[in-house]
Amino acid sequence: MLLFSTHHFEGALQTGVFLIALIFHKVVYSFQQTVTKAAQPALTNDPSQRPLFSIYDTVFSSIGVFALGQVVVSNFLSPRHGGEFNQAFYTEFLGGVMILSAILTTLAVIGIRRKDRTEYFGLGEDTVETKSLKDYWSVIKGNKPLQVLAISGGLMKFNAQLIGDQAFIVILFGIILGNYGLSGQISLLQIIPNLLVVILFTRLATKKDLKSSYTAGVLVALASAATMLAILFFSEDPTQIFVNGGLPSILFIIGFIGLKVGNSYPTSVVLTMSADITDYETARSGRFVSGLIGTIFSLTDSIASSLAPIVIGFIVAGVGFTESYPDASEKLTSALLTGGMIMIGLPMVLYLIVLVLIRIYPLDRAAMDQIQSDIATKKSKSN
Repeated sequence: MLLFSTHHFEGALQTGVFLIALIFHKVVYSFQQTVTKAAQPALTNDPSQRPLFSIYDTVFSSIGVFALGQVVVSNFLSPRHGGEFNQAFYTEFLGGVMILSAILTTLAVIGIRRKDRTEYFGLGEDTVETKSLKDYWSVIKGNKPLQVLAISGGLMKFNAQLIGDQAFIVILFGIILGNYGLSGQISLLQIIPNLLVVILFTRLATKKDLKSSYTAGVLVALASAATMLAILFFSEDPTQIFVNGGLPSILFIIGFIGLKVGNSYPTSVVLTMSADITDYETARSGRFVSGLIGTIFSLTDSIASSLAPIVIGFIVAGVGFTESYPDASEKLTSALLTGGMIMIGLPMVLYLIVLVLIRIYPLDRAAMDQIQSDIATKKSKSN
């Protein structure tokens, strides 16, 4: 609430209030991210069951919240407030978000309660204690899967934030394609493909491993972004793509849905992979440090979440909008088209980096089977 109340202040006080509100938001967001990730290893230690979490995460999060949320924003709230992201818009939008968040948080606490017990933590009562910063540093330094996935996860989160940011959506659909309401309609169209693709990826993860399904998601996102970029590059007038219809509009819809689906799956499956990393550390050192691992992922997540709007701000300022973001009523210019294409091209570069990193991620199916065997042996010896 404080973050969206800075207009009541002026000068240095306004800046101070904004920074306090932003820091508080990031700290509390980190709390939520840390416990969410830390809870994953306690749910199940079966490598065949863990990928199933992605289906539920997709249904409740990517589809239930974000896809339907975009419909509400673009087809209900935005027209209701004259297409402007003004104070009245945010008052209504924020109220709904706060109520929904409170309900979902309560459900999450209820859901984890029966698994939130010591016997589900690593080696149970025999877990090696981690007491000092030196202990924590030894975990970070010796855990290669954590290092690789923390960087990859941060890059994927940055991309997710960028392509999901309303400034990007407004520039792409409202200005370049000339139809902001289309963003909500495509969000509805992506629900079924999103679910089907995640089911296929989950089946791949169950039959093979999470590393393979993660890679598949990144490849889908990369190919989809390349398709969108090619259509915009070769189009004489992008605002007519959906007016004229035909193959370019169909391919663009497929590309956008593929981009969202391909990016959201690796972003969500990091939660499950962090549980594998926790088990790796338990087998390696006897320590159960899901809280530490959750904190590392939360840190990279928060950094990525903060950087995305900053980068968007620089791009928007670079195309001439130094005082405010462009709204859907702006006329398409070559500068805005270039800015929009940069916002699609930048994720492609990061996808390529992630593909290189994930190749050296060591936790495939054989490694996880060995890890679970090692943990079971240590538990039996302690008993």
